[in-house]
Amino acid sequence: MKKLVGVLVALVIVLSGLLIFEYVKDAKEETKAKGEDKTTSTEDITASTEEAGKPTEEPTEDKRNYKYKDIESMEKATSVKEAYERIFGKERLFDDFKENSSFNGEMSYYLTGVYDFKNVPDRSKYYPDKQYYLYYVSISITLNPEFDTRMEMIDFLHYLQYSGLTKPHNIIKEPLPEEYATVHKVVSTMPEKSEPFTIDMKVYQTIKPGMNTPESHQGWSIKSDVIEVMDFSNKDDILNSITQYGKFQGVNPSGMN
Repeated sequence: MKKLVGVLVALVIVLSGLLIFEYVKDAKEETKAKGEDKTTSTEDITASTEEAGKPTEEPTEDKRNYKYKDIESMEKATSVKEAYERIFGKERLFDDFKENSSFNGEMSYYLTGVYDFKNVPDRSKYYPDKQYYLYYVSISITLNPEFDTRMEMIDFLHYLQYSGLTKPHNIIKEPLPEEYATVHKVVSTMPEKSEPFTIDMKVYQTIKPGMNTPESHQGWSIKSDVIEVMDFSNKDDILNSITQYGKFQGVNPSGMN
């Protein structure tokens, strides 16, 4: 009997030892797992902290690199083309590299002539020795992707106003390239009623010889009497409400995006 009791006690001791061993093993594995979780969590927190510490990438401001010019400190322009070249640069007139094209690096002029058309062989032809004033000017502009072209156009209009080139019936003083000048109509005397002319600007992306002529990226058509009364003291206000001046269509801001 005592022997049996001794065996049972021994069995109880062994089983207890096994249970304690398994418990300790499970506890260690659970502690290890928790430690790994904590490590992962710490790594996540560290990564988040590092990410948060990085400077926030601001939206690119390339299109706003253009700075408005101090127009009223500039010498007054004597022609629309001279004003254009001083604001945009001589090489910014769009050229599609095609023969007999209207996109040939020149402005197109539509004129009102002041003379007796009965004394000329071709009423629609431009004669440098006659008097003309502007009826319509078409300007094709090459896009500069670094600038917001609307800002350049606003400066250009301001320069026209400042130079006194928006006055109706301003007789053109400098000879025009004959192949780009078309006579819209002829009057025998200067009319008393003011007749504003139109500045039509279209912006095109740069192309290479052989490429198709693209659709215009932006277009702004505006009459000289509107330019004459515009307040250019706050050009950002004009920029933000550009569609309220004449007829503006296209991408805002400039850039092929």
